[in-house]
Amino acid sequence: MSGILLKRLAALPVILLATSVLVFFVLSMGPSPMALMMEVANLSPEEVKRIAHEYGWDQPQLVQYFHWLGDAVTGDLGMSVRTFRPAAEMIGERLPLTLTIASLSLLLSVGIGVPLGAYCAARANSKLDYATTFMTLALMAMPGFFMALVLQLGAVGLRDLTGGVVFFTSGTPESGGSMLEWAQRLTLPVLTLTLTHIAMWTRYQRGELLGVLSEQYITCARAKGLPAKTVFLRHAMRNASLPIITLVAIDMGKLVAGAVVVESVFGLPGIGTLLLDSVNGNDRVVVLDILMMVGLMMVLCNAVADMVYGALDPRVRVGT
Repeated sequence: MSGILLKRLAALPVILLATSVLVFFVLSMGPSPMALMMEVANLSPEEVKRIAHEYGWDQPQLVQYFHWLGDAVTGDLGMSVRTFRPAAEMIGERLPLTLTIASLSLLLSVGIGVPLGAYCAARANSKLDYATTFMTLALMAMPGFFMALVLQLGAVGLRDLTGGVVFFTSGTPESGGSMLEWAQRLTLPVLTLTLTHIAMWTRYQRGELLGVLSEQYITCARAKGLPAKTVFLRHAMRNASLPIITLVAIDMGKLVAGAVVVESVFGLPGIGTLLLDSVNGNDRVVVLDILMMVGLMMVLCNAVADMVYGALDPRVRVGT
């Protein structure tokens, strides 16, 4: 197990380096940072040259990349071309909101989707199974922005019906806001991500569990006379749920990526909105910092998942 973890951690620098090179040189096709500074700030040519020289923006593209990389390795995430603020400060302000939405969505989607998928597998080919299959496929086919718009329309209709605001359709709660205000403002964004991911978890758990139920050791356990409930919960459900640990780590990255759409529709100032604004403004430093942060988070989550997987499954520890 330690060998698997070491291999994954050893691959981390290579993955992040390759991603950063690709993103940097794609964004370098746009306007240069010096040209952007002339557009967004009322600076004299001398001030532009001074700032560009300080951050290495007047150097060739390859030199600029290694300048950014060297600063990032030492913890200096650079400065935004659009706002002239430290990138680390901008990301630190936006990150808590995005992590809150993604974490709540992950807990709800796994907490609802996995039991629902197991229930459908236990009653495969029943009317409930067919109905759930139809609903989950419909949810998976629905784009995230369309789901968000439908929920916004529902919130507007609910307001008209009750005569008061039940769920806010845009905006973020204040830092000192009440729990009720947080719930009113974050319910729709969280629900948007949760519904699509519940469908995925339901489909996955159903398929995985049906595969386990067809294994020979399940047939043997039934032949020994074990109660059906014991066979399902202790043997089938346990083994079918182990791969979920790895998928949770992968799904966290998907939820952060999905936040780009959700935050844009609901007007939330999170990492997703910051990434979209930075791409539109060709703010290479901020884009690279966000992508590297998300990539690092995904790889580390997968490393933790490997450790947990090995602790729960003896076959992984002995290398089988």
